Amino acid sequence: VLYQDADLAVVYKPSGMVVHPAAGNPDGTLVNALLCHLDGLSGIGGELRPGIVHRIDKDTSGLLLVAKNDKSHVCLSQQIGAHTVERAYLAIVQGGWRKQYKNQAYIRNMDRCTVGIIGFGYIGRQVVRRLKGFGCKILVYDPFLDPKVITDAGETFAPLDELLEKSDFVSLHIRLSEKTHHWFGAEQFAKMKPTAYFINLARSGIVDTAALIKALQDETIGGAALDVFDEEPLPADSPFRTLDNVTLLSHMAGTSGDTMACSIDIGFDDISRFLRGEPMENVRNPEVLDHCRANQGK
Repeated sequence: VLYQDADLAVVYKPSGMVVHPAAGNPDGTLVNALLCHLDGLSGIGGELRPGIVHRIDKDTSGLLLVAKNDKSHVCLSQQIGAHTVERAYLAIVQGGWRKQYKNQAYIRNMDRCTVGIIGFGYIGRQVVRRLKGFGCKILVYDPFLDPKVITDAGETFAPLDELLEKSDFVSLHIRLSEKTHHWFGAEQFAKMKPTAYFINLARSGIVDTAALIKALQDETIGGAALDVFDEEPLPADSPFRTLDNVTLLSHMAGTSGDTMACSIDIGFDDISRFLRGEPMENVRNPEVLDHCRANQGK
């Protein structure tokens, strides 16, 4: 199974290793770049190309690996967006000089803010790591993790309701699935501070868009920063385009000059961990790992 948000898949079979592009990277550029990295690993021979079986020393049948983009840096940029930097810039280039904004009364220093992180996977953890440099208080909730996983990592767990009630920024970092479709809606927005910002860099389907628009229009929350939408490009008549308390990006949160290198490094590091017999971090079907380990060396 190739998951929709996967960039690439690495499948190990008795005959060797097969690397395939996945839906998140259909042109295969990540695959080609990863194969260049893999060329230096011992035990892999032959011409390294997508879809071609490459011989390795061990039977590690059935491993699926997902390489992730690191969007954590954009979460911080979106929080800076609460200071209306982009609106000030737009006013200046259009010949104006704007200093008053809808959120003027509750722009605060980050070291006096509480940030709620929903989702403690790879990206959520990286966001937490970067936020610590700003001196803010961080609360973490993940609907699919035992709270002990969060506290054992040295972070502060908070139940969802408490996180929503206390946070000045609520940042969403969970996956879209049948269980999380419209998981965040009117009930959750109603529990947020009226000055709080909602940040979604994950998937729009996790959020009830109608409820979010209403929360912004009614000023139930202070604002939002969004990189993902139900329909992309965003329709010309979208209510989001008329709101002064939302920052919009064109689904480019993972885009930087380093995106390709970071994606490949993450995938390469995880494959290397597997080959060294170390725990992996980004496997979407960990149930096959015991089988893979059992067949190593055979």
